[in-house]
Order: sequence, then structure tokens, then C-alpha cells
Amino acid sequence: MRMRTVLSLILSVFMIQATALADTLFVPSQYSSIQEAVNAASNGDDIIVDAGTYWESINTNGTSVDIIGQSNSTSPGDPGTIIYGNFGSVITIDADCSLSNLILRNGIANRGGGLNVNANASAVQVIMDTCWIEECYGSQGGGIFFDGGQTGGTLEMTNCRISRCVSEDAPSSYDEGGGIAFYNGTLAMTNCVLDRNRAADPGTNQFGYGGGLYTENSLVSVDGCTFTRNTGFAWYIENDCTASLNNSQFGCNEPQSPIFGSYSGKNNDLNYSCPVYVAQDGSGDYSSIQDAIWSES
Repeated sequence: MRMRTVLSLILSVFMIQATALADTLFVPSQYSSIQEAVNAASNGDDIIVDAGTYWESINTNGTSVDIIGQSNSTSPGDPGTIIYGNFGSVITIDADCSLSNLILRNGIANRGGGLNVNANASAVQVIMDTCWIEECYGSQGGGIFFDGGQTGGTLEMTNCRISRCVSEDAPSSYDEGGGIAFYNGTLAMTNCVLDRNRAADPGTNQFGYGGGLYTENSLVSVDGCTFTRNTGFAWYIENDCTASLNNSQFGCNEPQSPIFGSYSGKNNDLNYSCPVYVAQDGSGDYSSIQDAIWSES
């Protein structure tokens, strides 16, 4: 009898702990805004957001949560939860998080108009699945800004779309990553689209650095992705990157040929500490990465 009581107590403790470990919060039926749900959440909680339009900017404030939107009822497979940002990034993240079935629009920030991930305090892992970022602005990362700092961090993107985002700033400033500006971490992109993004210097109207994607000091994998109609190079590779590219398509980017920009401050040539390996079926009109490199002098 005593043993049975002890076992019952142990099971009760485990059940209480399991309940405390994760909870599900609902917007708007339970919480009127996503930020209100984030404020009430604990690490590991899921936040389920109904389809619809939400006007707010969100900051996870160190809480690790999963923000889960709903599919579009009239276009199954597309995200149906739309978040229009106020002034600032639409979502700011500084802890492990996942985002799914979301559209982020209209963010305006110095870094990451759509999504700002700052992993300086710890190595943050962010997972995005079926998320669109549209019409956002930032001097570094119009759509997404990610900086792993000293600790690194990971961004995994699957079935995501970054479109009509802009990075531009004063002359001799950043203008990096119209779609995505990524620093000091690991980036994995699978089946993503970067379309009609722009990195440019508004003072001189010169090309910026990576209309679609800018990467620096990072490990990068791009597989099955499409880069189209981006201005300021489809993908600009800076120092100390190791990058792989497979099964991807490039079209109508400016400069149209070549499609890559790579700058080395030492010799104004391709920095071979940033090798890019192009599969034959992913190289477009170029037989090797060297044929697709533009070197700034």
C-alpha cells in the first residue's frame, strides 16, 4: 500500500511537470493580441493564431514560443494569418522560436523590418515554415536581419517567401540584404523564394549588397530556392562564409549577369574562404561559380 502511494505521488509530480512544461494559448479567442499571448506565455508554449489580420509589432522578450498561424481558407497551403507591423520590426526574437503560416507586412526598422533576430546573448534557433515577409524596410535586412554575434545561432527556413522588401540607407552605410541580411550563424533555406527585393544606395542610386540575400561570416545552405527580379545582386557573399547552392534558379536579377557579388577587402577578388558549390542542375547559365562572380574593385 505504501509503495502504491509513493508511485502515485511520483506519477502526480510528473503529470504536474508535464502540464507546466507546455501550454497552448489562443488568439483572439483567449488573448486579444499576439503580444498579449506572448506576455502570458512560458518557455515552450504554443500560440495558435486564427486566420485574419492583426495590426501589431511583437517582441518575444526572451520567451521561447511557437507562433502558429492558420492556412488561407481560399488558397490552401498559403498562410492566412497576416501581421501588419507598427513602426519597428514586425517580430523581434531573442530566444528559440518557431514561426509558421504567417505573413509579416509593412515593418520599418533599422534592422529587419519583417523579422529581427538578435542572438548575442545565447545561440538562438529560429525555425520558419510557410512564412511570407512582404513590403518591409530596413537599412540592414529589409525582410530579415539575423546576427548570431559571438555565440552563433541558426535560422531554418522552409517554404518561405521574401518579396518587395528594401534595404537602403545613406551613402557609405549598410544597404545590405534587401530580402535577408545574415551574419555570424548558420542559415538553411529550402524551397524558398526571394522576389523583387532591393538593396541600393538612395544617395547615388548604386547597387547595394545583396538585393535578395546578404551573408557574412556564416555557414549557408540554399537548396531548391528561387531568386528573381532582385536588385543589387541576387546573393552577395561577404567574408568568411562557407556556402552551398543546389537545385536553385536565378532570373531577371540586377546586375543580371553575373548573378553573384563577392567582395574581399584585401584583394578585391573572390574570397575563397567563402566557397560556393554549384550543382550542375542549379547553376543556370554558368558552368562554375567563378563565371557567376562579380568582383568589386
